[in-house]
Amino acid sequence: MRKNRIRILHVAQAAGGVDRYIRMLLKYLDKEKFENVLVCSQDFLEEDYRGLVDSFERIEMTRAIGGNDLKAIKEVRNLIKKYNPDIVYAHSSKAGAVARVADIGLKNYCVYNPHGWAFNITNRECH
Repeated sequence: MRKNRIRILHVAQAAGGVDRYIRMLLKYLDKEKFENVLVCSQDFLEEDYRGLVDSFERIEMTRAIGGNDLKAIKEVRNLIKKYNPDIVYAHSSKAGAVARVADIGLKNYCVYNPHGWAFNITNRECH
């Protein structure tokens, strides 16, 4: 039973800093208000998320662009349909691409947060 909680389906590929960010976020989200599902790559450890998520799903998702991306998109789409989240929250570049394509036409909010900046900007360029 959902108990009127907001269900968030997190999608993450890159472990490192994204892993740390997600664990910190989940630690402080109100468990009475939010239900969290983590869909992540093989680089994440399920034991790191015990007590933090309501469901943990691991799929094969690699950093490099390739044929496996279509499989990952299909698997994420199936999980979105399975969990029927209110929000799909994509963390990192690859997860952002996979989740946003997988979520096309589905009825929820899709949020993308790369958790970093991929470009070097000097002060001169910021003016």
